Amino acid sequence: MVNREKEYAILVEKAILNAPIWLKEDIEKIRKKANGNIRISYVIKELYNKYTFNATHIFAAINQNTEWTAISRERLNIIDNNIDLIQLILKRS
Repeated sequence: MVNREKEYAILVEKAILNAPIWLKEDIEKIRKKANGNIRISYVIKELYNKYTFNATHIFAAINQNTEWTAISRERLNIIDNNIDLIQLILKRS
């Protein structure tokens, strides 16, 4: 049983270490903005608000720049597929 706990701890460390920098930075900004103990649901909501359709998409469309649309779509996909990782990052920070 102790071996599995050690393996799990090692995997968690590696997952957090290899998490995208933008994700760790966004979570830290959300944490600072909230000033205290926050729940995973709040963090997910804030991340979705940042990367779903908003004024940034409109300005990118005006300038005929599709890069932001692709980036935000990719980041939303990462958020969707890594909710457990986001929760682990929250616990660590």
